Amino acid sequence: MNNEKFNITANVSDSISYISRQCEIYLCDKYHDFTNSNCFSFLRSVRIQNMSSSDVLDSTLKIEFDAPEIKDSLIHISCLDKDKIVEITNNLNFKIDPAALYSLTEAKLVNVSFSLFNKDNELLVSRVYPLHLLPLEQLSLPNKSASFLSEMLSCFVTPNDDYVIELAGKATKILYEDEKNSFLGYQANDPNYVVKQLNAIYKAVRNEGIAYMTPPASFEKIFQRVRLPQNVLKTKQGTCLDLAILMASVIEHVGIHPVVFLLNKHAFVGAWLEDGLSANT
Repeated sequence: MNNEKFNITANVSDSISYISRQCEIYLCDKYHDFTNSNCFSFLRSVRIQNMSSSDVLDSTLKIEFDAPEIKDSLIHISCLDKDKIVEITNNLNFKIDPAALYSLTEAKLVNVSFSLFNKDNELLVSRVYPLHLLPLEQLSLPNKSASFLSEMLSCFVTPNDDYVIELAGKATKILYEDEKNSFLGYQANDPNYVVKQLNAIYKAVRNEGIAYMTPPASFEKIFQRVRLPQNVLKTKQGTCLDLAILMASVIEHVGIHPVVFLLNKHAFVGAWLEDGLSANT
């Protein structure tokens, strides 16, 4: 509905994924970094312009999604002053089903509608925006910027995944055969023993017979799709980045802090040889 007296403009991202949602929660909860976490939010602000000759009291903005993954939301607006613009940046929190986002295998297009009602529940203006729900392995960079690439890639490291745990068990057997000892993380206070633990993990991954394979096909043009460790182990194929994330997952599972290095068209994994160093960098 178009009403010449009112206008709605929303700052809506073109996509949302399980990874971007996790990054938003991570930055808010751990660092209370609401400015940067907002970069991962699919809705950053809503501007409502009242061009009528009178103020509008007790109006309601209804935000609806034609997809069950995201719940609708109502925002009460006490006053829309005439000839003024109201910008809403708070209360833009939505209940998003993480399991539903996690289970997506292909991109899904949904519509987001913004409808403004007066206190008599009469529709004043509405507008619809498209939003893509991306599959888990699709890396969507906020604002097409690589500024938060490290935060997003870290969400692919899954140390508690069942397949990762199974692979860590295989590495444990190798470590015992080589050193007659088990994974101790940093408890031995010996960087050389950390290297021996990493060597056992490398051997376990090598024994999986994983072959190099280009990134999975994607209709999105934001960033390459990244395979989760479990999918690398299931299919026995992956890119250098996929393998680096797989190794990082196992390394973290055994109590060692991994590091993923990104170069031009290449990636590889490393680890801190002493505990506490990673927290100081």
